Amino acid sequence: RSGASSRVRGGQTSDRIASMADEQSGPPSDNLFVTDLPVGLLEDQLREIFASYGEVMQTKLLPGANKTSALIRYSSAEDAQWLVENLNGN
Repeated sequence: RSGASSRVRGGQTSDRIASMADEQSGPPSDNLFVTDLPVGLLEDQLREIFASYGEVMQTKLLPGANKTSALIRYSSAEDAQWLVENLNGN
């Protein structure tokens, strides 16, 4: 579980990662919403970066004018939750 430096809600690096369950106060989710990604990031690059943290089932880039966001679905809620918990501030 190494690779991209990411920002998880309140962290210090470039990306922000939040579990969809965090937004809904529900059970853990296998979906993540990632913001502040570089404009021009390609789908295969996104998948490669986040695959180093677990099995990525699906990705969806949400391009913006200055920054890109993405939805990432892992094979398990545990992988997604690990990413949120362990990359905070790294």
